[in-house]
Amino acid sequence: MSSSNGQSPDLAMLQSDLAALRDDVAGIMSHLKTGVSNGAEAASNQIDVAARKVVSTVTEEGKQSLKWIGDEIEARPVLSLLIALGLGYVGGRLLASPSQNAR
Repeated sequence: MSSSNGQSPDLAMLQSDLAALRDDVAGIMSHLKTGVSNGAEAASNQIDVAARKVVSTVTEEGKQSLKWIGDEIEARPVLSLLIALGLGYVGGRLLASPSQNAR
């Protein structure tokens, strides 16, 4: 019986240590979840900023290209018209039905 009494305080201490360990692990998991969530949010914000920069750059380059094309059309209207007619003809031939291309 003395061995049973001798183990009881040890068993109680072990149970107490296990409960403290469980609480510590739960706290660590909570901190990890918070850290992962914050890291994911920061990464999402960085991607958003980078995407906005890309869109802004592409938009600006597109505007510059359209201005250049408009300037070229104004500078050479006859050539622009001939190019447009040629592209329209080639596009029409490519999009025509196969039976019309065989004739």
